[in-house]
Amino acid sequence: MRLKIVKNKQGKKRVSGFYFLGGDFYKLLWLLLFLASTGFMIWLGMRVFSQTLLESRVISSVIFMAGLGLWITIWIRMRGNRWRSPSYKLMLFSLICITVIFAFAGVQPMVT
Repeated sequence: MRLKIVKNKQGKKRVSGFYFLGGDFYKLLWLLLFLASTGFMIWLGMRVFSQTLLESRVISSVIFMAGLGLWITIWIRMRGNRWRSPSYKLMLFSLICITVIFAFAGVQPMVT
């Protein structure tokens, strides 16, 4: 399938043939990036508020605020997607499966 650049009614350019596989892969990458950054922010928040990230509270707070800004940027970029919003069913099912596998494998946070 050839990709063509076409103009819509508002005069904005878009790629016309990018809806088959590339669009789904693009949405999946953004969704995975959002979930990974959410997990990173939870971990970073726990480290900052328990004061185990760095000895300096000011630098820890700056790192946390930069991470929060990055997370908000990813969230806004994901919501501003021109295609359909991504489905969270596959990601939720995958996370539940991974959690169950880790629980039976004996990974400590999931066991208790």
